[in-house]
Amino acid sequence: MTRDPAAGSDFKHGDRPATIPVFVINLDRSPDRYARVAQSAARYGIAIERVPGIDGASLDLPSLPGIEPRTFARVNGRPMLAGEAGCYLSHMKAIRTFIEGDADMALICEDDVDFTDETMPFLRDLSQYQGWDIVKLFSFRTHGFIRHGDTSGAVAIGRCLAGPVGSSAAYAISRAGAERFLKSLEPMIVPYDVALERGWHGSVRVFMTERKKIALQPEQPSTISDAYSGKYPFYRRVGTLFFRASEYLKRMHFARSATSLRKGSA
Repeated sequence: MTRDPAAGSDFKHGDRPATIPVFVINLDRSPDRYARVAQSAARYGIAIERVPGIDGASLDLPSLPGIEPRTFARVNGRPMLAGEAGCYLSHMKAIRTFIEGDADMALICEDDVDFTDETMPFLRDLSQYQGWDIVKLFSFRTHGFIRHGDTSGAVAIGRCLAGPVGSSAAYAISRAGAERFLKSLEPMIVPYDVALERGWHGSVRVFMTERKKIALQPEQPSTISDAYSGKYPFYRRVGTLFFRASEYLKRMHFARSATSLRKGSA
């Protein structure tokens, strides 16, 4: 991989003691979800900070700066959901909250995660390495995984040839990476979990773990929507096909791009 640091309580990045904040995005109307994730964090002695989520139901999409529903519909072949915009803006808010502090790195989570005994050890290990901006701890798929490096804890970190791999449930993010990533997020033209993987857009060094380092709470429904809206008919999805073909080629090139995960301070 290529450069920067990771999670929970105290760790050392190079020779500097530091604290990694763990941010959890949670809607005001979902206190039960936050109670569950807080309980999970407490089991492992993890201090978490709540980031109030932005509720898509309260948004007027056409009037929002940085949100382009028409472009989104063209490249995705379906209308944008208000909940998707809320999710996207909530993650941007969490990243900005991290940047406002002085930590070198943070873990950003959604409120349906379930911490495990591997979560914090991995993040503390990752904090000792350069060469990354974002590392996803949870993905639904790992098809065509290409290893780019291993931490001292023997955790394989890499990228996938096939995708999207899905989920924005939990990811480590470095300070330098956060600033670059934020610039790449506007305008919103894809769902956030897809934007999170598009490292080629904005030169963000995005990786994932080959094995999950965090879990999901069982039977937690999506807060974006009960069901995704249907796709447009084929003749209205020509732009979508071109966009996805282009993205697939960029993904394959990005997955194979030479990088080096290396130990040491930035």
